[in-house]
Amino acid sequence: MKQQDRERQAVADAEAPETTRPEEKDSLSAVKQDTTTDTRQDAEKQKSDRMVHAAQPIDSDSVDWHADDTASETDPPNRSNDDHADKGDAEKRNGEERQPEGSDASAHADSRSEEERLEEEYRLMGEDAPGGEKSIDDVLKKLSTFSTQTKKDRLQRRYFKRQTSHRRRWWILILALIAGLGVVTWALFLAGGDESGDRIATRELFTPEDLLPASAVDRAAGKCETLADPDAAQSIMYIFAPVSQSEVQSIAWRNSEGSYEIYRDNEGNFVMRDAEDNSYVQQRLSMLVAATCRPSVLQRVTTACEDFSEYGLTPGKEPMSYTVTTTANVTHTVLLGDKTPAGTGYYVRYEGRDAVYVIPADYIDTCIAQPMATMMTPLLVYPVPENEYYLMDNFTLKRHGEVLFQAVYLSEDERQTLASTRVFKMTYPAEYTPSVENYDTAVLSTLTQLTGTAVVAQGLNDENLAKYGCLDPAYEISYTYDGVQVQLLISEKQTEEDLYYVASPLTDIIATVPADTLKFLDWDLIDFIDRSIYSRNIAEIAQIDVQSDTVNASFALTHLRDQTDADENLRVTETVSGTQITDITNFRNFYRVLLSVQLQDYAPYTEADIETEDLSCALTLRMVTTSGTEITYRFYPYSTRRALYTINGSGEFYVLRKDMQKVIDDCTRVIEGRTVDPEAKS
Repeated sequence: MKQQDRERQAVADAEAPETTRPEEKDSLSAVKQDTTTDTRQDAEKQKSDRMVHAAQPIDSDSVDWHADDTASETDPPNRSNDDHADKGDAEKRNGEERQPEGSDASAHADSRSEEERLEEEYRLMGEDAPGGEKSIDDVLKKLSTFSTQTKKDRLQRRYFKRQTSHRRRWWILILALIAGLGVVTWALFLAGGDESGDRIATRELFTPEDLLPASAVDRAAGKCETLADPDAAQSIMYIFAPVSQSEVQSIAWRNSEGSYEIYRDNEGNFVMRDAEDNSYVQQRLSMLVAATCRPSVLQRVTTACEDFSEYGLTPGKEPMSYTVTTTANVTHTVLLGDKTPAGTGYYVRYEGRDAVYVIPADYIDTCIAQPMATMMTPLLVYPVPENEYYLMDNFTLKRHGEVLFQAVYLSEDERQTLASTRVFKMTYPAEYTPSVENYDTAVLSTLTQLTGTAVVAQGLNDENLAKYGCLDPAYEISYTYDGVQVQLLISEKQTEEDLYYVASPLTDIIATVPADTLKFLDWDLIDFIDRSIYSRNIAEIAQIDVQSDTVNASFALTHLRDQTDADENLRVTETVSGTQITDITNFRNFYRVLLSVQLQDYAPYTEADIETEDLSCALTLRMVTTSGTEITYRFYPYSTRRALYTINGSGEFYVLRKDMQKVIDDCTRVIEGRTVDPEAKS
């Protein structure tokens, strides 16, 4: 027990904030001195380079690349350091060829973004780049967990090329002195330590002699401790031989949320167990592989643990574990226990081995500690090509269980039957025309590829639905596309987070969706309706009847399909009076008047109130299409300025009485042969 206490104290001491004075460092071990000093020198050197580069151009001829004798995590097995030197010389030569004399090397070096440079450094460390899933701060945190020896391998020693100008040399000297003062100040700051937060544990390096004995069978299978560079004097160690993504057959993991697995199917594609039809985020898969298949060691706490419970590794009661199965049917199981005191690593053991290790915590926290839902692409609908949104049919929007409106797609034949100029028709609450701007663009186009920001639950059981407010949803959307039924169950708006929880039975997930994406959920019915109450194609109209207190007219329209001239392909007769309308252009202007009548807002009455409120019809418009379909509009004035209108007996909106009166007046004008001005007021 005392031995284990000393081991745990050694880990805690390594993670504690650095407070050692410079004069005391000689008492430290050579490895810890090198790693700690190199970390600071690396930071100091980088800051110095940035300060000097910001003020002074550097010629590429003066840049020299050096490789340290210490092995890097990026060094592949059986690769000598001479290879690195050759590579460095080649890179230097290539740089000299690319950079002409007198060019600005610093500008070239800094042409990449900070994020790109960090991701490149990440890859050089031997890990997969995190992609867009992690922030710069996360990347920096990850980099800090790797050996400072690795950073040292890539240190650049930059020298200024001698300039012919004496003044320029003096400016360089002055700027270098300023940078040097900055480095000294920074070093003094670092020497003071940071008592406010945990310091990433120093990585322990190992020699081939440090590796635990293993059988030939285990070594052949990679089920043994492995060095990143076995030929180096010291190197980073892995708990087992790293497995590439192409060698992975499956990765199964267990945490407090449940047990999960991602595996390679018969076609060689990775799929998620019990969620095979769902897609996953590729970057998340890469992170999972990096976290599980390259378990690099920060420290080896003990080689022969007697009480695993001291590290949260009680057999059979470990809070987390994972198993990697290769395509060669080799399995690697890692058991995870408690976090280290500083929280920068986890105590782990390899199943069947009595050694206890510390591995970095960041990937474990973002992958193994999370449910598989976090890997899923938060796609909520059946994908629809953006240019086929109009094929989304049988659309229904419910609010608190009540249908707000329904709309259907009109085929070409249906559009001809209804003389409609639009591809959609509202079927509830009335045969209104859906707004192109709002319904087509804001609603349907949004739903074609609706994707949330994150998956919060997989599986639409009652527990998950209730947890996220989707069991009794505030909103419900349904439609069909290409024979596929899509349904969305949507919670009340989460005002603090400004989002909705959206459940999709099709993809079997619940995801968060920004409120602004589904802004139409707050719209009133009127927002979904085209303001023009009459959107009919004159080419498909056979008869127009107009009746009021002052007008009783019936226009018969004959279409001559073989005529191309607008005035020649239409014949119009007013059948009540028997008047032949000779000025077709004037009649078309009258038809434009019909098209210009617009709804304004909700009326205080609906069709149900017409009789009880004793509302009288002041105007009736009856349209008959060439296929025989009848559409009837009626207008009921209820104030000096407004009139309720209905379509085939249904309505709850009003139009202006002056627009109604203009239809009556211009009908008389066209019969009498007087000029109709569609822009003029009644």
